[in-house]
Amino acid sequence: MDLQQRMSSSKVIGFGAIRGKIPEGGHLMNSRTGLEQLNLIRRGASCVSGQVEENFWDRYTSPTINLFNRPQFRNAVDEAKRQGVPLVISDLFKMLGLLGDRDKAVDAYIRITGLGVTIIDGKLGIVATSIPGDALSFMISSAVLTKKNRRIGLKNGGTESRQPTARTIARAKRAVKRHADDFAQRMLPVIEAIRLELGDKASASAIATKLNEERHRTARGKMWQATSVLRVLKRIDQIAPRPALSAVKSDDNDESAGS
Repeated sequence: MDLQQRMSSSKVIGFGAIRGKIPEGGHLMNSRTGLEQLNLIRRGASCVSGQVEENFWDRYTSPTINLFNRPQFRNAVDEAKRQGVPLVISDLFKMLGLLGDRDKAVDAYIRITGLGVTIIDGKLGIVATSIPGDALSFMISSAVLTKKNRRIGLKNGGTESRQPTARTIARAKRAVKRHADDFAQRMLPVIEAIRLELGDKASASAIATKLNEERHRTARGKMWQATSVLRVLKRIDQIAPRPALSAVKSDDNDESAGS
């Protein structure tokens, strides 16, 4: 992987939405809400060891506005596609809740996660598509109910809490682990075949090169690096120890995340 590709793989595009008065000077990010949004985007970026390359902001004044249909969001998606990097939405479920209707929110989630860009929820710090079905349903319903209750003056009540519960976050994280385990198991025969083909030359970097030549991609759709190969091998060993695979040489100092 050349230098430009390595830099690209550690970047993300951020999208946040701010409601309220424009602060003095007209800069959205000077507001308290703006700083909160920025922190959420940075949290999401950290889950892929990435740095925020550019932020796109939108200001909304009505809860009926669908932020996902506005030009600012479309521009953020287009830029993420152009650079081939993830898009971090500061608080995905809060924005889905703004739609005020569960079916519309579910439809928006399906459309957003089908845009051809990896979507990361900044608040949860995980890839949106990694959230299991039961947790996803709960979080969308909760976000919509929270918005409805706020409209009629209710602040809290059972599942209408604005914050995702610890149980929900734990479910989402378990889903991420299952996804990584499944991916490692699928890649096992591929990596094992390459290792046998390369023989004594089967270093982590050599395997990564071969995987890229064969157009395989990591779980996040990125090109392989030595560290991403070693990470998958480590996970395979944790699932079902295989001494032969553990013996793959680590001859790279590259510490960037690839899987």
